[in-house]
Amino acid sequence: MAHFINTQPTSPAKPFAWAEPLICEQVLQTYGQLEEDKGEMSRVVAVHTKMWLSLIDGDTGAFDARQGELVRLAGEARLSTATIDRANRAVLLELILVVVTRFRTSDRVRLAYVERLHSALRVIKANAAHTLH
Repeated sequence: MAHFINTQPTSPAKPFAWAEPLICEQVLQTYGQLEEDKGEMSRVVAVHTKMWLSLIDGDTGAFDARQGELVRLAGEARLSTATIDRANRAVLLELILVVVTRFRTSDRVRLAYVERLHSALRVIKANAAHTLH
């Protein structure tokens, strides 16, 4: 009897499940350049990563909660708005590069991902004023 490996995404409702390590890596690289307390920074990185995941999954309630937590933790860590913006740009660029290269054979899939990222960018821009103010 042949055994088949399920290659379908485990959760079709979460099309960006593959993005978590990429998001975390970009945020960590941005914050890792700082001379701050590494324990404090790891909490900021974890929340920032979860904020992005909820954003691209379209979960506005979770996004709002995580953004609020990020603002609080970033304030405690004395992170500048510019640093958070740099991390957001790094995440967005990485995700766009992966989508464009990885999903180049399917216009439909690629465009769906690009639309999600475009929506995420609009939300990030609209919420930039709330980041640390």
